[in-house]
Amino acid sequence: MNIKNRIKGILFSPNLEWEIINSSNIKTSTIIVNYLLFLVGLSSVTLFTGLILKIGFDLGIMYILKYVLVYFILVSFWFIFISLVINKVFLFGFKINQSFNETITLIIFGSIPILVFSIVTNLFIYSSHLFLTFLSIVYSLYIIWQGLLKQNKLKDETRLIISVVYGVFILTLYFMFRFFNEYI
Repeated sequence: MNIKNRIKGILFSPNLEWEIINSSNIKTSTIIVNYLLFLVGLSSVTLFTGLILKIGFDLGIMYILKYVLVYFILVSFWFIFISLVINKVFLFGFKINQSFNETITLIIFGSIPILVFSIVTNLFIYSSHLFLTFLSIVYSLYIIWQGLLKQNKLKDETRLIISVVYGVFILTLYFMFRFFNEYI
């Protein structure tokens, strides 16, 4: 499935899209390259554009490019690192057996609303989007919950624990985006 249809499916019909995702057996490398790096890269391009529109070339093009590159590397690394931490530390500590592929699939596809939101808001740096950001976080948690419901092997209390852990990750992602948008 192409990335545009997958993103549209996750955003507008997550219940159906999770069934498709779970039955398609997507490799971890495909998820990272085709979805994570693509969306974070697109977010980086809009951040670059937003910085140029907001401050022009006053800081110098190389400074802005370095800033955007650091953004791209940190956000990409954060997704992979947090997926590993959740999978190997938190879930292991609760004796929840979930593969790394399942963990990163839930995190990346569950974070699509926030990533899409960051792509749009990076064009409007320094603008306050607090309510819309809150809605994108809540919707991301809903998408993750829908994905967990499709993993029938989980009990309700286990699903709740995983949702809380993923929710904390989503909040850290939000604060990372805020940092890059406000503290240049």
